[in-house]
Amino acid sequence: MHSRLGRIGLPSRRQLHRLDGVEPAARQFGASQWVLSRALCRFNRFDLARLPAAKRKAALALQLPQWSPYPDSDYAVVWQEGIASVWCWDNALVDAEIRKHGKNPKKQQKIPESLLRSPLQDGLRLIKCLDGIEGQHWQQGQLLASRWWPGHIGSNDWLAFQRECGIPGEQQQAEPALAESPLQPSPWSKITNPAAASGEVALAELAFHGLLICALGLPTIYLGIQQHQIKAAIAARQAELTVLKHKASAILSARGAALESLTALKAIYDHQRYPEPLELMAAVSRSLPGNGTFVREWEMLEDRLKITVSSPGSAIVGTTYVDTLEKTGQFADVKIITNTDPKLMTFTMTVLPLGLAPASPPKPTDKNADAATS
Repeated sequence: MHSRLGRIGLPSRRQLHRLDGVEPAARQFGASQWVLSRALCRFNRFDLARLPAAKRKAALALQLPQWSPYPDSDYAVVWQEGIASVWCWDNALVDAEIRKHGKNPKKQQKIPESLLRSPLQDGLRLIKCLDGIEGQHWQQGQLLASRWWPGHIGSNDWLAFQRECGIPGEQQQAEPALAESPLQPSPWSKITNPAAASGEVALAELAFHGLLICALGLPTIYLGIQQHQIKAAIAARQAELTVLKHKASAILSARGAALESLTALKAIYDHQRYPEPLELMAAVSRSLPGNGTFVREWEMLEDRLKITVSSPGSAIVGTTYVDTLEKTGQFADVKIITNTDPKLMTFTMTVLPLGLAPASPPKPTDKNADAATS
């Protein structure tokens, strides 16, 4: 999987896009690489191994717009054993910076810097980036988790990152020394773009509809032309009836193909077994007191949700929020991740599947009712 690391890549003009600007390429020739700072990217993993291999790219293309926070997003995807590791960035911002430097965005190979740093087989590490620091968790050659910090991190942040990775307390490690890994000539794995997969789906759908229109339209035109001849003789009518039956068989075949496509699309949508993000946001919002407290950060992957709550006034009492969130019926196993700021508190929880979540929100308690009227 990592055999490309040792290969000498072709010469390239490599621009480094940092938070404070762009470092121009040292070379004047070769293919143009636009390397994106880790600070400009978001990272996530999507486990689609349960779907047939032919359906995974289409399923990923449906999920990415729900996850990405940008109106215009671009992606770099690495597939490993049915799991998609995805880096996402603000495509409008990056393309504007490329044009600012007199280049055509379509001719730039955009690569997140994490894909150019030497990978690990197993373990945790802190690595120096173009901007800030990246924490990584590797297992069997796969990047399971990645988090970026703008500068030096504390021991609490490092322990919180390990808890997010699911590492048991007895196996958690002290903060390691900051490692430096030079940018490699080429990415450590093949990069794909989900736009290509969605384009293939759209092209196939367009071709199918074209064939369906032809199958339905041609017999109608044919019948219109032959209408005057049908009146001439019964023999002509019998001949045309035979033609129509032949055309109808083609229509039935097209209808069968349409039903198969509908069944496949339903299987893709059935993969989402959890409530919509807007429904979960509403449940969290109902759990907040009416004193200006708001959700500052929101991260969701499969059935795991992490939120950071910010209070404008007094310190946050975490146990109260744990009880309130679990009483919504949407969440379970709510845990507190301690923050240094008493007015900020991070919670992790398990999102209950659709079959276990209540059909309607629970009635507010007396305490919540008082808060709503205050």
